Amino acid sequence: LAFVTTLDEPAAWTTLEFKANFTRALTLESGVVRCTGSIIHPGRRVATTEARIEDSQGRLCAHGTSTILTL
Repeated sequence: LAFVTTLDEPAAWTTLEFKANFTRALTLESGVVRCTGSIIHPGRRVATTEARIEDSQGRLCAHGTSTILTL
């Protein structure tokens, strides 16, 4: 979503690569979880992004990266 907010309307894009790592199970004890996304490199045609999911205690539960092509 961080990438999509930077696009001028209308714009087409597709995912070139996606990688996810799950480091901790989410349970009721996890509480409210927070996901943060950011753009690592906002290239003209190819962008790279990352995201993190943390539990209510700030422990990392999952993280991932993607490479996106603007068409």
